Amino acid sequence: DSSVDGWQKIAPPNGGFSVKMPGTPKEYTVLEYRQTRDRLVAVHQFTYEKDGERYNLDYADFDAPWRQPDLEFNVHDLTTTYEGTLLTESDIAMNNHLGKQFEARCEVGKLVAKIYSVEPRTYRVWFWTTNVQGLAHGVAYLNSFKLTQ
Repeated sequence: DSSVDGWQKIAPPNGGFSVKMPGTPKEYTVLEYRQTRDRLVAVHQFTYEKDGERYNLDYADFDAPWRQPDLEFNVHDLTTTYEGTLLTESDIAMNNHLGKQFEARCEVGKLVAKIYSVEPRTYRVWFWTTNVQGLAHGVAYLNSFKLTQ
């Protein structure tokens, strides 16, 4: 995709994915409580933000089988975190792995996300933007995401 030419490819060892971001992301790991698992999990995050656009990818490993409610919870979690209203939601798949794609109107602008289940891992790839140009960048970002496992 020519719209991501010159962007930085992110493909951490053992990450199981690659994605292109328009700049060098901040990379960190945090412990988050996941209600559907009723426990803390280590969430690995990559975040880049500039000019009213934010790109984020996070993933976490779980020790129990993935369930459909987890996908639904992640849609709800991202939407409510940014005080959003869900606009669209659809089932998706990549390399035979189930997922969800959704759009929400939020306090920060428009949020668009894809969430995939690659047991035992969950990937959440999303962006928000406050401008029209950011929407085109965000779609190119989402489309650059690839599962490599």
